[in-house]
Amino acid sequence: TEKDIVRGYVRFLKLQRNLSGNTLDAYQRDLWKLLDYLEVRPILNLGLRLGEGTGALCAYPIIDSAVRMINQMNNFENANITKYF
Repeated sequence: TEKDIVRGYVRFLKLQRNLSGNTLDAYQRDLWKLLDYLEVRPILNLGLRLGEGTGALCAYPIIDSAVRMINQMNNFENANITKYF
């Protein structure tokens, strides 16, 4: 879930940046609030463990097809569709 990603990031900060416990707790709370406010949800929720690359492999074709649809989809003018078919 998105909260697991935040926990992983906080673990990274703890190990790599040696931040204090209070700072880490504040980061975690703030990031959770931000994710809730933005209504961030995973593209796929497959119950995979944090760090498993299989989620990215599953999500890539979905993201790729969405990008292709946006970039290659015809619009009404180019498809010669008028208001009154």
